[in-house]
Order: sequence, then structure tokens, then C-alpha cells
Amino acid sequence: MLLLLACTSPVVQTESRPSTAVDGESGSGTDSAPLEEIDGAIPAACPDLLDPEGPVLEAEVLIDAAEWSALQQDYRQGRKEYRPIRLRVQTGGADDPGGGVEEVEAWLRLKGNPSFSWFTEKMQFVVSFNESDGGSGDSGARFHGLRKLTFDAAWYEPTLLRERIAWSVMRRAGGLPGACVRSSALTINGEYYGAYASIEYFDHEWLERNFGDSQAGGGLWKYGQEVVANGEAANGGDITRLWSTTDPALLAEMGDATEWLRAWAAEAVLGDDDGFWCCAHNFYLYQHPERGVLFVPWDFDDILEVTPYDSDPVDGYPSGAYGLFQQPQFRAFVEDPVWRARYVEQVAIVNAAMDPAVVLPQIDAWQAEIRPYIADDPTRSFVVEEHDQTVERMRRFVEGRHAFLNSWVACAQGAETDADGDGYASCADRDDGRADIYPGAPEGCDGRDQDQDGVIDEGAGCDTCLYHGMDSEQFLFCREPLPFIEAEARCQAAGGHLGYPQTTGGIYLNWFHTWPVLEPWWLGATDAAAEGQWVDMAGAQVSGNWDGGEPDGGAAENCAAWDEQSFAWTSEDCADANPFLCRR
Repeated sequence: MLLLLACTSPVVQTESRPSTAVDGESGSGTDSAPLEEIDGAIPAACPDLLDPEGPVLEAEVLIDAAEWSALQQDYRQGRKEYRPIRLRVQTGGADDPGGGVEEVEAWLRLKGNPSFSWFTEKMQFVVSFNESDGGSGDSGARFHGLRKLTFDAAWYEPTLLRERIAWSVMRRAGGLPGACVRSSALTINGEYYGAYASIEYFDHEWLERNFGDSQAGGGLWKYGQEVVANGEAANGGDITRLWSTTDPALLAEMGDATEWLRAWAAEAVLGDDDGFWCCAHNFYLYQHPERGVLFVPWDFDDILEVTPYDSDPVDGYPSGAYGLFQQPQFRAFVEDPVWRARYVEQVAIVNAAMDPAVVLPQIDAWQAEIRPYIADDPTRSFVVEEHDQTVERMRRFVEGRHAFLNSWVACAQGAETDADGDGYASCADRDDGRADIYPGAPEGCDGRDQDQDGVIDEGAGCDTCLYHGMDSEQFLFCREPLPFIEAEARCQAAGGHLGYPQTTGGIYLNWFHTWPVLEPWWLGATDAAAEGQWVDMAGAQVSGNWDGGEPDGGAAENCAAWDEQSFAWTSEDCADANPFLCRR
């Protein structure tokens, strides 16, 4: 059966071309700049099954018990073989909320990276409508205009909203090929399985929707390396030349450089720490028949509160780490004065599309839709508390990021102001719209860096710990640096102790949520009582995942820490101040 809940559908703008009015409301005055157009085909409306304005898409997979068992075995062994199913969906988008139930023959395989994504009970899926035994099905088969339908729920994305928010912002910014995203819920053979985000699959149908039939025949390259559509038209020589070129003038001859800058600006504005702008990851290149190479951002499940809201759109993430993981093509543009100015313009355009007056109501409405499905999700690896806290941090990020980028753009364009009258112009003030935020201001506990010292909500009374969990392992990641003894006291006050992950999934959880801080994190182990005898906070002996040569500090380093760069334990001086990990 389908899981049916009464939900209110929010009104979301789906036009692909921007205007100064968003969702029927005027912009926020001087806070919103006109959104510059980029020439190109206007994307067609989203397929009805992926209508971003629609209610939660309810789907049911009907699969033979033997095939379901084989799929679960695939999950344990890292395979992605298609299995025959019937798919039943509750159709109807925003224009037809009643819809109906349709059933179709289809094929099901697993989705995601087996080495990084397949730790929890919950599986992710791709449903294909044009496969058969051996993968040689009817290439022309479609269901509601789709070849494939995805069900995405990464363990590190407890909101299931990030993709939907990101592509909404990018549609308002305009000029970028983008994806349609809809919240969804999946039932397997009559039993509710879990909540998901259904994200448009990047294939030839996607190209046709974004560029029109006449412009959809170019090669589509995943990561700029693997051809995934129109292989007969793909030109590997052009891609090789792009990766070997760092002259911005020559690069601009290879494709639509304005589109590149807006794509990178979108990643920077959204705080993506897993895209091209940051890490040369999660993007496509499309060889447009007329416009040349286009950059296509992809996979926005790691944005909005993952990076600091005041990370620099040029220098990269974290703030001050110049060029961290950035690619030479991006740096070639931003290090050229003319192209840097154009990039700043693109940051302003995308930031205007991330107006909190628009985005925050979307977050609230969409969370109201998906939260009941998450609460009832029997396969989720996190608790609902983590979902709620992460959504609240996303809201704070949107407000802080938007304000910071307004000040950053004004400074970069030589248009310094002191709009909030706090005595600090925009180049020195990360938020020129609030008079309580300036260098040296009293620090609050609201997710903002009032005193602008690079640490958010530090000091007594502020809770800087972020809650994350995976199955039975629940942790607080506390970013305020403290000595070991004080960190343990803070953990005890929060109902736990300094701890460490004890499963493979927990280790990846630890790595994922600590790597933005490039320094050691305290773990719950010490040999202070007896040199060389490492015990946890309850006194039980432990054998850590020590880095090569560690522990190496002798009596001077009696406390264990996590070094995210080596993915292992190190010994440190207990008096040092480090962020820390509490286990609850």
C-alpha cells in the first residue's frame, strides 16, 4: 500500500528565467540585484513526477521475494545489478494534486558509492524504465517522460531537503542547466521503507529538457572524464585541452565562460564543499553544439551549514586556506582582475536568488511536508532530533551567508558602506545589515560570529556542539577548542563522555563531520594514569586506530586525538585546546 499523509504543498517558483520579483513578491529592495540573463535554451517544465511544487511523491516497489533478497545481497557485496519490479506511483503534481495511481513494469538497482554510502540499513535506488535482462531493454521506453527515477537518501543528509533547496535557488538565478527535485516516500511490497529525495537523472532526457531537441546532442561527461550520454558526439580532445589549459583567455574560447562562473558561484554561495569550486568533484561537462563546454553542478547533498557561512567565495574553504582543493581553471579566472570582477558579479546574482525572505519559507514548508515521513521512516540511520537541528542550522546558514556575501560583494566592488551604522564598513564587517555584528562585538548564541573572530557562539552559555548519528552511534561534534579535561566536563554536561567511533560507518561519520576543521579533535582515550596503557573515560583498555608511528609523544602527550587528514589517531598534549567528540 501507499503511505498517505495530508500535507500542505508550498508555492515554489519553477520558472527557469529570473526576474526581480520572486514567487509573486517583490525582492528585498537594495538587498536584491537584477538577475542577469545567460543566453541559451529555456528549460522545459519539470516532468510531473518530479514537479518541485508537488506534494511528497508516494511510490511502491513490488518485487519478488527472491529478487529482493538478491538486491540485499548486492548491497552487502557492492554490486549494482538491475532487478525486475513493478512500480506503483501516486501521480499528480501541483496542477493535479488528486492524480491517481499508476503501475508500470520497471527495473531496480542500488544507488550510491558502496565504499562511502552503504553502511546503514537504508538502501538508495535507481528505477529504470528502459532496461531488461542483461541491461538491453527498450531504449525508447519512458514513464511520464522519464527513463529513470531516483530515490536518494545519503546517511550524511538528515534533512532530505538540500537538493530541493539548491536547485530552487539555481532556477531563480537562471542561466544554468539544472535538475528537478521532489520529496518522495517509498514502500516495498506493502511495507513503508523510507523517505527520500527524488532527483532528476542526468541523461539524454535531461539534456532535451534543458537545451531543447536541437541542442541536446552533445557529449555529457561525468566528472569531466566519463561520457554518460551521446558518446558518438563526445569530443575527448576538447576536454583534454580544457584540463591542460590555465590561460583564462584560451579557456573562454572553449565554452560559455559566463555560465562557468555562475555555476562556480552557485557552488560557493550554497556552501558546497563537495563540488568543482572546492574539490573538483560532483560536476558534469556538457559539450553544447553551439556554446561549447558548459559546467553543470551536481549532487547538492553536502551544502547549507556544512561550510562556515563566512567562507570566502574566492579563497575557498575553510576561510583562509587559499585554494584548498581548488582547480587551476577556477583559480585562473579569479586571479585575473577582469574575470575576477565578473565572478564577483555572478556571486551577487546567485546570492540575490538565495534571498532569505524566499528561501526560509520554502525550508519551513518543505520540512512540514517531509518530516512526518522521516519520523515514520523505519530505515533512517539518524534520530529526528538530528533532522530538526540540521534544518535549523540550514536556516541560520542561509541568513548568515546571504548577509556575509552582500558585504563581501560590496567590498570586492569597491562600494563600501556602513549600512547598519555600527562604525565598520563592509570590508571589515561580515554583516553590514546588523549593528550587533562587528569586530569585537559581544558574542551571542545564535549561530553567528558577532565578534568576527572566526569562532561561532564561543564562550559560556553557548552550545557549539553539532548532533550527528549513524544507527546506534550518536555523537556531538563540538568545535569550540578546549583542553582535554574541560572537553570531558563539557561532554558530561551534555549527557555523555569524550568518545570515539567503534564501527566502520562511525569512522566515516567522524571523518565526514570533522574534516572541515584542519586540526586534531579530542577522542575519549588517555594514558595519563599509566604510560602506554590507553583507556577510555570509564577506564576500560582501548586499542586505537593509531597513525603510523603513533602514539609518539611519551609522557608529554597523554591524550588521544583524531587527525582527519591521516584518518587515524594521534597522541597530543592534554593541555592543548582542540575541538572534541562526545559520545552519547
